[in-house]
Amino acid sequence: MGFSLSTAILQPATIFMIFGPYMSQFSGVGKVSAQVGKAISGFGKDLTPREKLQIYKANKLGITAPLSTIENIGSSAEQSDLLPKEFTTFMEKLVDKSGWMMQKMETISRQISWLAAYRIFDDPKALNKFVEQSSRPLNLDMADAIKGLEGEELHFAATNFIINKTFGLYGKESRAKYQRGIGKIIFPFQGYNTQMLNLYYQLAKQALGGDKQAKKALTLMGFAIIFAGGA
Repeated sequence: MGFSLSTAILQPATIFMIFGPYMSQFSGVGKVSAQVGKAISGFGKDLTPREKLQIYKANKLGITAPLSTIENIGSSAEQSDLLPKEFTTFMEKLVDKSGWMMQKMETISRQISWLAAYRIFDDPKALNKFVEQSSRPLNLDMADAIKGLEGEELHFAATNFIINKTFGLYGKESRAKYQRGIGKIIFPFQGYNTQMLNLYYQLAKQALGGDKQAKKALTLMGFAIIFAGGA
């Protein structure tokens, strides 16, 4: 079900297995590692007024503080007439009591990654690389995220896009067809898997097309998965 202690502990692994390699497209591996380390060691202590304001806005938008799992699963169970009320009530209680640790760990991981990405995009060169990538045919979602934006709005939107892309989106709009209707009860935890597979596919297609930055990100993700699998 995804509510085990090990799942909660593994939430921060996304920082090193997905977020870090993906961000390497826009900045060097060393710079990404340094900003992640800085965000982990000093989170909440060395934030500038601008960073405090922007991460507060990201929290309000659900970027760094995602909606509770109970809102996604419990409400789905409530809306289904195909399941007995006793079962839906049980599911709500199960998610509410068991899912809190996973959600807390994910929120912390998202906030650390958001801060690292925001600081990386303080460098105009890194932000320009993001804008350049958004102009490529396979990155229409990236282009839509920053369309018509510039300055601080561009900086903020680019950071939010990175977190949504590497940690996944919640809600019915992000669900595949088989996860809708009765499928949202049978496959309640497949959204993230589907989105990550799509991310790998997108990067692989770009890499095969000669995109060196995508190849770099994909290679690092591959090494991270092999390392984590061996560990």
